[in-house]
Amino acid sequence: MRQSVDYMVASGAKTLEATPAAEQAWDDAVQGELSTSAWVRCDSWYRNPASGRITSNWPGGTTSYVKRTRVLKSSEFVFR
Repeated sequence: MRQSVDYMVASGAKTLEATPAAEQAWDDAVQGELSTSAWVRCDSWYRNPASGRITSNWPGGTTSYVKRTRVLKSSEFVFR
């Protein structure tokens, strides 16, 4: 987040949003990893009862999340 705010201040942007392609790529990667996880066999609020879609935010631990999100990829966002 800090990198996003710094980028916005430097560029004069007031808002940012993920590009549709970046959002889809992120979701595809997360859902791909979740599809082979223990969540597949779990029947809880992490799964949409109608579709079966797993709604966990991240399929791994905090170390892999930090590594994956450490550097802002400004090309994956629209700054306005």
